[in-house]
Amino acid sequence: MSLGTHCNKLFCAILVFVVGTLIITAFTSLHVDVDYITPPLRIDPTFSLHGMSLHLSRNKTFDAIIHHIRTANHTIEAWLYIWEDGNIGNAVAKELVDALERGVKVKLIKDSFGKIPEWVDGGQQSFVHKEFGLVPWVVCNSLIFVSFKLKRDCWPQRGNALQKKLLTHPNLDFSIRHPPYQRNHAKVYIFDEEVLMLSGVNLLDAFDEDPAFDVRLDIMVQFQGADIVSRFRQRWAMEWGGADISNSTLEFVLNVEVDGVRMWEFESRTLDIFSMAQTEILSISPFFTAPYTNALIKHQERGIRVEVFSSLFESKFKHVAVGRHLSLYVMQTLVESPVTVYFLGENVHTKAAVIDRRYLYMGSANFDVSSSLEAQEAMVLVDLGGEFHPLMQEFLAYVDELRDLGTQYMDIREAGFNSLPALALGFSNTLTRLRYGR
Repeated sequence: MSLGTHCNKLFCAILVFVVGTLIITAFTSLHVDVDYITPPLRIDPTFSLHGMSLHLSRNKTFDAIIHHIRTANHTIEAWLYIWEDGNIGNAVAKELVDALERGVKVKLIKDSFGKIPEWVDGGQQSFVHKEFGLVPWVVCNSLIFVSFKLKRDCWPQRGNALQKKLLTHPNLDFSIRHPPYQRNHAKVYIFDEEVLMLSGVNLLDAFDEDPAFDVRLDIMVQFQGADIVSRFRQRWAMEWGGADISNSTLEFVLNVEVDGVRMWEFESRTLDIFSMAQTEILSISPFFTAPYTNALIKHQERGIRVEVFSSLFESKFKHVAVGRHLSLYVMQTLVESPVTVYFLGENVHTKAAVIDRRYLYMGSANFDVSSSLEAQEAMVLVDLGGEFHPLMQEFLAYVDELRDLGTQYMDIREAGFNSLPALALGFSNTLTRLRYGR
């Protein structure tokens, strides 16, 4: 490729990305006139954790989802962000159709914003969103260009008979959340009002065929008990109060919006949870931006041992995507600090933290601006009592695998960092904070 051709494509990438950013900014600015509330804390009852389990790989996670779909007797509810028209997406859809056929009531809530990553990454086939639209096309292709995936496109979307059978089934309650509602990034599954699953897991195929990578791509936490399901529903409906992170064995930390009123807890409560540490913080996320990076450095400086785990790439095509560039740019401050940072060569989609080998904090939210300000999220903080609890031992073994597979860099440029998309997205994030006044 000649220099002139490369420059022309680079110019197009900049132009399309700027136009896309302006469209996104204008579109999202329509929904900033909301009221924020900070409910008073209410102490939870002590929940039994005997029904808690961890699914610490993608395969185990999807096996658990399919198992509970197959064994559900009355109701299934799922909140979906990314639903790819691939092997996993179709396997889950088939099980849902079978459940509907045997009389189970199924409720699916799909977030509209998730169609962008469905179109851009992976197989570029959305299970739900097959329609063409000018604004989505501009945004989608701007992201492809700025990620230097210059030979890809977002269309055409192929037809799917299973999709039509599922989404038109008379027993299905299906809805898509469109703007101006805040996008729902939470991934939640509820079965028979007895089983609750929370995670960052999306319905898409693995990023790499190598089974060694499966262990660290995605994880899920599962709870058994009608009391825990009821508590989650009360908290999501803002009928209970604020997250009490100091007096409960289990507490949900949520970003949630009901009728234009927002209870946005994730950023403030996460910083509070980091501050609880007396000896150690282990933090895992695909994305890190301020204020989380600043807080982790501060805690390292006060004598807390801090380890951070993230990844370089976002897709099986080995391209550093837009959000990853900004995350790497910000994480350079971590790399230059005494904080120990491990980068993995594939996508780490886990969102979790361990505090003092006692508290386990995990769910759907990334440690970034989007999860802080723009997205509805569901996290859970569990007090396991100490490092000898079997679930904590299980999770620490998972962290050991990440540590063994990780690489430490002294300079993010070694990881394929590019400043152009980082600066563009950084500018967009600044506008986001200005829009929301936070």
